[in-house]
Amino acid sequence: MGDNMRIKRGDITRVRGVTYRSVSEAARQIGVNYATLAAALDRGTQDNCGLHGPIAGRLDGVLYPSKRAAARALGISEMNLYHRIKRGKVTWEPVDADHDSK
Repeated sequence: MGDNMRIKRGDITRVRGVTYRSVSEAARQIGVNYATLAAALDRGTQDNCGLHGPIAGRLDGVLYPSKRAAARALGISEMNLYHRIKRGKVTWEPVDADHDSK
């Protein structure tokens, strides 16, 4: 939603291409609680919110089974990794780990 903006329950929001009248409604529809979706909106990861299982990806060319695994390998917190991705300091490319052997 942007830096320095407080996310409110009644804010119009968009998740996975669907616009919802409020963050609360979006959270109900995708099956997560408000706090989980609000945190994802703050990180810019709302399109992954409510999906089951970790999302594998490449972090600057190295394949990891999840962002959590990547953060652990780098010796940083997941939140630190999310901020680095959001600010463009590192590049995360989601991949289908079952079908990507590169």
